[in-house]
Amino acid sequence: IYSGKWTNNQAVVAKVAPLDNQELRDELCAEIRIYNRLQDLQGSIIPQVIAYGQTYADGQEYGILVVEKIEGEEILAADKMDTRSALTKLSDAEKTACLNALGEIHKRGVVHQDIRGANLLFRHRGPEKLLQPVFIDFGFSEMSCG
Repeated sequence: IYSGKWTNNQAVVAKVAPLDNQELRDELCAEIRIYNRLQDLQGSIIPQVIAYGQTYADGQEYGILVVEKIEGEEILAADKMDTRSALTKLSDAEKTACLNALGEIHKRGVVHQDIRGANLLFRHRGPEKLLQPVFIDFGFSEMSCG
């Protein structure tokens, strides 16, 4: 995972995987398919995809997925706390927002399968600066056929 700036100076995060590693290749391809399925949620409860494709460096082929960097808060930071304990840090409104966001993802036939503090960020939205949940890292997600 790399952080940087896109051509328009937008803050981005890039996930890069060597394509000769079948496990990492499959994970990245699955994540790209998930983001495509969830296209209407991009920029709200999941990051906006900026680009994806293949690149070459030092004679090796890599798959790359570039998404917006979520500028917000890591309320459930990836510390030693287990997810259940971390969730106690959230207000009832934040918990409800998380469940509603997850419901929208599930309505589109996607099951995240790796919900933990490191994969749930919050960004400020609206004039009241309300915290909006943003789910990231869909590498282990599953998608229904429908």
